[in-house]
Amino acid sequence: MAEIIKDITANWNWEGDEFALQGFNIAVSEENENPKTKTVAKVFADSPKTTSGDYDYTYNFSNVKLDSNKNYKLWVQAVYPGFDSLWVDTAGKTAVDDGTATIEDSDAFQQKMENAYENSKYFSKAHLIDDEDAHIFHFDKHLTSTKGLEPTNYTVSLRDDGKHDGAIAVEEGTENLIPNPTREVVSISNEFVKYVDLAPIFDKYGTEVKYSLSLDLKSADISNKDSIRVYMQSGSGTKYGFINKSVTVSEKYQRFYFDDLQPNLNESSSYTTAHLAFYGTYGTGNYPAIKNVQLEIKPYATSFTEGSRDRGILIYNYPEFPAKDKWTISFLYKQLSVHPTRYCSVICIGEEDDNYIWSYNTSENYKDGKWYHFVFKSDGSSVYRWVYDTENKNIVESGTATTLRTTSPFNGIITIGQQLDYSYEANALFDEMIFLPYEVDETTIKNWYEMDKPFVDLHPKTNTNTPTNVVLTEV
Repeated sequence: MAEIIKDITANWNWEGDEFALQGFNIAVSEENENPKTKTVAKVFADSPKTTSGDYDYTYNFSNVKLDSNKNYKLWVQAVYPGFDSLWVDTAGKTAVDDGTATIEDSDAFQQKMENAYENSKYFSKAHLIDDEDAHIFHFDKHLTSTKGLEPTNYTVSLRDDGKHDGAIAVEEGTENLIPNPTREVVSISNEFVKYVDLAPIFDKYGTEVKYSLSLDLKSADISNKDSIRVYMQSGSGTKYGFINKSVTVSEKYQRFYFDDLQPNLNESSSYTTAHLAFYGTYGTGNYPAIKNVQLEIKPYATSFTEGSRDRGILIYNYPEFPAKDKWTISFLYKQLSVHPTRYCSVICIGEEDDNYIWSYNTSENYKDGKWYHFVFKSDGSSVYRWVYDTENKNIVESGTATTLRTTSPFNGIITIGQQLDYSYEANALFDEMIFLPYEVDETTIKNWYEMDKPFVDLHPKTNTNTPTNVVLTEV
């Protein structure tokens, strides 16, 4: 053996549901070996460096002992919650999963099954979906269905405040104009504090547009006073007037929203600043604390972002869906913010160049921030809608009908939370979505409402995308 020490660079490509990906197993073996038999280097990388060149990912091994008389190859494997892809090598050959660095999934199938059957002791088994073609989207850790249907385009965020564990947020784009908005300012000396000077923002964007302000606010002590004034202050005056409101606070952070705001320039003032200030009344111990401040050029506030957020969208290409025939779609829906002039898009089937088979946009009834359970079912000519208020436990709509636009060809596209022509945007959370290639009856719909349980797919199929274009480079 002619031992040498070398650095090795691994490069590869990977495409798939980025939310589901936990990392990669990476191994170097002799030419005739594989990761299960013998390796000279092996690692699990939870966040390998992405590159801007021909490869999506790269990893560097340092000081690897090699035999100069032998050839070596690289193996890479994608790791998902509870399961992994095949290993793939530099020649495109594969090896089966060896269980290395598999990450346990707390929401794994077996546990779901056990919970489901336990629930079935007390409820109907309607939430146990016994169909080979059903697609269920839990949105707990990823966007892929239980049958492996992945989105073709998405700009969403995974949230932990779903109706059942996780959910996805599909929201309109926005920009937070506040610099360093996560900064926490806590008053420790008295009941007054200034957070940020808004004058440079208003100088830049003007006074003719409508703004919204949202922030997290709490008090150190509300025993003597439980309200805090939110206003503009730069001494005894301010360059701009903007907000002057008092809110009831607690000793834990709460999110406050102030909509439809418009600054006004105090032309007679000599002040050059306009600080967002908070006042809890001197001598009361009502010291303000503020963080996560967001200022948007919108008349209504959207959810917090540190910088900018792209327009949200979630698209699945599902050509097998019987769009012009019988089907059922169900999901849980919670509105996050209210657009003052437009309805909010929920779902659109087959949209392309303003042609679509069917779409639904919410009315004013569902903009109150509660979780609603929507069920839509088609008989091939009309779509019937059921809506259940999960908080008050009452049926709001029962079989409301809309007509399918059957003249449009189905292109396989199902869009969640937006219409592609930008006319409607959701600003909502979605949870526990299901696509079924048949109509369910009203008894089943009623059981879904009353159980208020996650769906369980009795025939799940994993979709573990393997890496491609694996390249080993010795340095």
